[in-house]
Amino acid sequence: MDSSDNASSCVMENTNPQEEDGRKQQHPKVKSFCSVRYGVAIMVHFCSLITTTQFSSLNIAIIAMVNHTDQSSQSNVSTKRYPGATADTGGMNFSALPAFWPRWAPPLERTQLSNIGLSGAVMGTFTVVIAGGFLCESPGWPSIFYIFGGIGCVYSVIWFSLVFDDPMKHPFISDSEREYIISSLAEQATSPNWSLPFKAMMKTLAIWAIIIPAICRVWLISNLTTSLPTLLDNMFDLNFGKNGFLSALPLITSWISMTLGSKIADFLLSKKILRLITVRKLFTFVGMFFPSLFTVAIPYVGSTTAVTFMILASSASALCYSGFIVSPLDFAPRYASFIMSLGTTAMWISGLISPFITGYFINQDNTTGWKNVFFLSSAINVLGMIFYLIFGQTDIQNWAKEQRLTRF
Repeated sequence: MDSSDNASSCVMENTNPQEEDGRKQQHPKVKSFCSVRYGVAIMVHFCSLITTTQFSSLNIAIIAMVNHTDQSSQSNVSTKRYPGATADTGGMNFSALPAFWPRWAPPLERTQLSNIGLSGAVMGTFTVVIAGGFLCESPGWPSIFYIFGGIGCVYSVIWFSLVFDDPMKHPFISDSEREYIISSLAEQATSPNWSLPFKAMMKTLAIWAIIIPAICRVWLISNLTTSLPTLLDNMFDLNFGKNGFLSALPLITSWISMTLGSKIADFLLSKKILRLITVRKLFTFVGMFFPSLFTVAIPYVGSTTAVTFMILASSASALCYSGFIVSPLDFAPRYASFIMSLGTTAMWISGLISPFITGYFINQDNTTGWKNVFFLSSAINVLGMIFYLIFGQTDIQNWAKEQRLTRF
């Protein structure tokens, strides 16, 4: 292994970049939160936030448009159609924005930088849940589109002015940070043309170890989020006037969990406490096993404890963003966006199907139905966790390897 004394000298990129846990960076680390790369992550965060508010606001405004309810009831409308599922799927944004990190994120900061960006979707949904009902009440439902749409137009100008897809092209990045990022990324594409090895991907268990856990995780989370107001009303007879606050709590705690989890994950890697694959599997285990335990217990506890368990389940599940969800950046950084889009599609399908299954069980019997819903959701979630623990990988796959440049 090269000595740290070679940090300022000419550096040849490592031929096995994914074993981050066993190496030191060859260049001195550039201060994080005052750096351009973290500025890009924050820009991605607000991009996710704004686009999520625009999408989620439809869930609120369309009720006011179709039902023509009086203004005083609009604040409750936003909670009856809780848009929590959008915080986990994120649509095209969720798939496109990760394309920044193979070029912008040093391996030991990849989890944190990607989570800063992804957490914007959670904060966007939180913003809509809190503000949407008030905007429908005054000045009225059209204001949702004017406000969030206008913010998006202004932000797009800022985005195109300050965000670049490569640190080599950014006009404001320092030379030391640029060299730090480039030298820490072992693989640099040399060919402008590359094909998508779809057949090889579909034969790779590492890909299915992303898709299947994504389906299983969102099956549970969608039941917790979209069914939360109904559960509070039917099972615990809680006032809907409280639901806006209760529905927003899992979102803000999930945002905190994502942020802290990514920081801890990168700390474990940078200090070589755990290997990369161990970190990914550890956070996947915690993010899927404990939510299953909390969910199974919900039908057997009181209302306050049930709400607490729901919040804890949603918060713990957010740790998966430091586990299997960002794993494509490890084993196939070149194709991370496409692989994450496959996971996103799986999330959408799962989120669409699970409410119908929930409705079927509840229509059979209200009390027993909720128990069956949570048992089934927990079992599916655990199966997804087991699949990743067995088949999850972080080593770069053969079909994902690129030609590498040696920089002097």
